[in-house]
Parts: sequence; structure tokens; C-alpha cells
Amino acid sequence: MYIEGTAYGYNNNGNDLCNMFGFSLLSPGSNDINNLSTLTGQSGSIVADKSYDYLPNSLANNWVGEIDSNGGTIIFKCDNDKGRGVTCDGQSGNYRALHSSVLLGAVRNETARNELMKIYMDYLLGITPCVEEQSSPPAVNNLSFSPGFAKQSGRLSFILIRPTHVTIDLYTIAGRQICRFINERLLEGSHQLSLQEMLSSGRYILKFEADREVVNKLITITR
Repeated sequence: MYIEGTAYGYNNNGNDLCNMFGFSLLSPGSNDINNLSTLTGQSGSIVADKSYDYLPNSLANNWVGEIDSNGGTIIFKCDNDKGRGVTCDGQSGNYRALHSSVLLGAVRNETARNELMKIYMDYLLGITPCVEEQSSPPAVNNLSFSPGFAKQSGRLSFILIRPTHVTIDLYTIAGRQICRFINERLLEGSHQLSLQEMLSSGRYILKFEADREVVNKLITITR
């Protein structure tokens, strides 16, 4: 589960859903639209040792809730050392939840936003960023996606250097699975999958898995 919203903690503090996300509200924040400029990843969290610039002088910086852990792990703190994001694996690890009182769209720099989205999705989907040492070479080369344009097809293209079982899943930005395109063993060589005719315009997360390799890509479909 993933929920972001500057006032989410204020509206839900102490209820069951808030407890599921593992946090409690310290303060609803401030109406000073310049009070938050930097998000600092916390040690032991999914964004440890990372730092992101946040958009100043905007409504995204207005009344951003300040939170504390209540069974979860604080991932971000801001300029005044207050928590702004939390992850929670549930009491028995039976679910994963992430709440952010800062808005992903207000993180400055598109590369940084895409990196942060990948971190979020890897966590929510249970993908470990570490790659085990492999005794055989990777099965996939040249994984690429060309976003669709008017009257053109967006195509996922990849090359398999040996016959490999491939799974391709599509998710919404919020992490809900939409469909599974492929779940079969493919021959070595070049492969293409046209996506634009299958999907409406918007942004999606594409999860590509071959052997032990997992790649998540943020894609945009344009009609």
C-alpha cells in the first residue's frame, strides 16, 4: 500500500489505517510554503544515505505533516529534523505499506523522482536491490522502452542471449497490478512487445523478470 498526502496524518491520526502504516502525527506542519527544502534519508531505511531537494515556494510545501514512528521505520527527515515518510511491514510481515507526507511530484529533478519511485516500488513489491553473484552470465541484454507518440507504437524491446523464462507485469503508479503480458519461456534473440494499443495514456510501472534478474521501469504511454 502507498499513500501520500500532506494532510493525511492530520485527517487520520490514531485510526486503524494510520496504525497500519506505522506512524503517529507529531504536528500538521506549517503554512510557511518555504519551510521545507531538503529530504534526508535515514540510516537503516530504504533511502539511507540519500538526499533530495524539495520544491520550495509552492502549495506542496504547505501544511506538510510531521510524523513519528509507531511501529514503522522513518525514511525521511526534513530541515527541522522531523519525519516526513515511513515504511511498515506489518506485525507479522504480511504486508508492506509506505506513507509520505511529502509529494513525490514535488521532488526536484526528474532523475531524482524516477530514482525515488523505483526505490518505493522495489520496497512495495518486495524486490531486493542487491543482486546475488551468478555463476552464469545475465540472460538479458539491451532492455529498453521507447515511449509512444501520436500515431506511433510504444514498444518494449530486449535481447535474450539464451532461452529464458520471462515474466512481464504492469502496475499502476500506486503499485496495483493491472495485467501480466508474458509468462513463458522465450527463445534467444531479439523480442519486441507493443504496449500502446493495450493501454490508455498515462504512467505505469513495468516489471520485467528473466531468471533472477528483475528490472522495474517507469514508462509513459501517449496517444
